[in-house]
Amino acid sequence: MIISIGKRLVQARLLDGQSQNDRHVQKAISLCEAICYNLCRVYGSLDPKALDMSELLSQIYTHAKHYKDAMRVHEDILRLVVDGDDDDDRTLDTMEASRARKHLDLLKHAYLRLKDWDKEASIYQVLVNQLINMPVYKNDPAFKGVQGTSKWSLKDKDTGMGAFMADIRWEFVDSKHEGELGIVHPAVKNHRLGMRRISSNLSMNAQLFGNRDGNEDRPLSPHLDILIKAPEVRIEPRKVAEVTLI
Repeated sequence: MIISIGKRLVQARLLDGQSQNDRHVQKAISLCEAICYNLCRVYGSLDPKALDMSELLSQIYTHAKHYKDAMRVHEDILRLVVDGDDDDDRTLDTMEASRARKHLDLLKHAYLRLKDWDKEASIYQVLVNQLINMPVYKNDPAFKGVQGTSKWSLKDKDTGMGAFMADIRWEFVDSKHEGELGIVHPAVKNHRLGMRRISSNLSMNAQLFGNRDGNEDRPLSPHLDILIKAPEVRIEPRKVAEVTLI
């Protein structure tokens, strides 16, 4: 639920902007970067929650015409697919074929928009060749007709894939109780959002809306390490709301 609220806040900030360099657009980018960073640190970069936010980040970069940044998002994801996410057994090292194909196509569209590569062309050629020749994908229908970067042409049509589009319906949905905003979650006991006990998983999500401190070796919040280790924590309702709205 908190991740969904964060996603909506990012979208709202972006839509409040009037131009690609508008301060609201920049705030949307900064917030989405922070959430992506935390999700990748907590769940792993190939976790569906992290991938959803990474795809949104790429859309925002594309909206702001930061095509190099969008290209890096998909390059990093595909590289993790090829090389493995990390040595942590608790995080995912693979993704389903259809999603891997999606990020490959998004990489191509970033290339078409930038009209160049961010790095040496050979780097992307090797990466894509490794991906499409992986046993898990090689004979999958999702990869049928896929070509290496040597076959990609700047004359190919940009279909608009990966561009930001505002959702038609604005609702907050969690994994257990889907529905529009206004449906009360069973954990909410009174009108003051009296959730006296929440899981450590939700507690970690509540820390997602901080600002990056530039340190790549630890999560954003110094409290996040404590929350990860704690099986359960108690947070006063007002503090939950305060963290969510920052």
